[in-house]
Amino acid sequence: MAWLIELIEKRQSLYTAVLTAIYIAIITYSYINYEFISQGAIFFIIPVILYAFVSLKAGMAIAGINVIVFLAATYSRDFSGISQHPFVWHFGGALVSFGVAYSFGSFKNMYSKQKRADGLIEESRAQYQKVVDTINEGMIILDTDGIVTFMNKAGADMLGVEVKNVGLSVYELLDEENSNLLAAQM
Repeated sequence: MAWLIELIEKRQSLYTAVLTAIYIAIITYSYINYEFISQGAIFFIIPVILYAFVSLKAGMAIAGINVIVFLAATYSRDFSGISQHPFVWHFGGALVSFGVAYSFGSFKNMYSKQKRADGLIEESRAQYQKVVDTINEGMIILDTDGIVTFMNKAGADMLGVEVKNVGLSVYELLDEENSNLLAAQM
């Protein structure tokens, strides 16, 4: 589903216009040809899903329009073709339409928030890296096993290694005497 969200976000106005035209055509045709409603209810759930990916409010609005169109078509046709109990059918259809819109809209919102948060984290990380790389003091962060988890350029220059050597054991960088002292302190 993430690929669909990405696709809609890239050209949201174009896809919304195309989707609206297709949806209006489906609604018009189904109102004229009443059997299309009773036999092809899935065609009304698909726009709800797609509009919910555009926005939760749009998905809920389309779900409401679906229910109104179903109700109007049923009443104008004297309840023929759908059910002997149209209230139950419409109530069930409303629950399904609004439930689908809410679930897919919520999924889209959650995905968008996660994507925004990932972008902010990456931006913050780049700013932190820039600050740390411009200071003159060497900065090396080790885990409890003595493995280098982070080092800046000044720290790498002091040790005579490259910054990319994250994951290297600090014991490999020291002579035997200093390695034993560090091990005792760790």
